[in-house]
Amino acid sequence: MNPESIIILNKKGEFLGSRELGSEIRYEINTQLSSSLNVIINFEGIKGVSHSFTDELIGKLIDELSVDEFKKRIKFQNAIPEIVPILRYVINNHLQSV
Repeated sequence: MNPESIIILNKKGEFLGSRELGSEIRYEINTQLSSSLNVIINFEGIKGVSHSFTDELIGKLIDELSVDEFKKRIKFQNAIPEIVPILRYVINNHLQSV
């Protein structure tokens, strides 16, 4: 089992809405992944995310990694119920296109 790196999203604000921010955080995650670390994306304190932010961050991670690698190396933590459907939609959408 690889060591883990926790990406704390609330350092970026309570609402995460732009593709640019999603891309910035995805770059940070890819840096951790290339260092053989698994990644926990911590949503603590996040009150909302846009579809475009989630697509840029999560959807493109799925596109870049194999499905198995994504499932093994990326975990989510502390997402409030209002965020979970957006995460599920983006994940399912990108898993179907693989």
